[in-house]
Amino acid sequence: MTPEACRDRRAALAAAALDRLDAAEAIALRAHLDGCGPCRAEAADLRGVAGALGRAGFPDGPPAEPPRTLERDLLSRLGAARADDRRARRHRWASVAAAVAAALAVVAGVVASLGDDGSAGGRRVGFPVRPDGVEASAVVHARDFGTEIELDVSGLDAGRWYWLWLTGDDGERVTAGTFRGTGGDVDVSMSAAIPLRDARRVWVTDDGDAIVLDATLSDPAG
Repeated sequence: MTPEACRDRRAALAAAALDRLDAAEAIALRAHLDGCGPCRAEAADLRGVAGALGRAGFPDGPPAEPPRTLERDLLSRLGAARADDRRARRHRWASVAAAVAAALAVVAGVVASLGDDGSAGGRRVGFPVRPDGVEASAVVHARDFGTEIELDVSGLDAGRWYWLWLTGDDGERVTAGTFRGTGGDVDVSMSAAIPLRDARRVWVTDDGDAIVLDATLSDPAG
């Protein structure tokens, strides 16, 4: 419906709320309301206001003609009620926004506490020894059980098995686990029973025990 058509029905909506429409006007209004959701909502609001006025109680006697200002008064009251509702909605959204802002602040604090590599308490390791076409890096973490190694590598032969090792001060290598190449990206997290403070080397061999990736871990105290 056009705004002009809706404005033309304002007086009829107010009169309908007070049961003041004749049969022809009521039929015309119902035809308009069938196709206009906003006017249906306004009619429902006006009926609620009219019902409240009816319950307020009036002196006995013949019903008086509605004042000329009835439509204006009803629309004014309806506008005030809608303004109150909008204020309540704005207050609710402000509360939600404050909660979201607080949550983002917590997340920002967590991110700020992480290292440059995005891992809490981890040390990033690059692999200077690697085949052509292979990219790899690792993040090592000190854990109660030893050292956790998060390995990110791409370009290893698809279907081939690889071993991840950690070597300590004593020169003994300890396996952290095995994984399989895909030709694409591989992300694995494995652990070796060597304290990180004692670890000196992290490396990867293939199924023929040839070195594929190799990196030295500096002594944190050095």
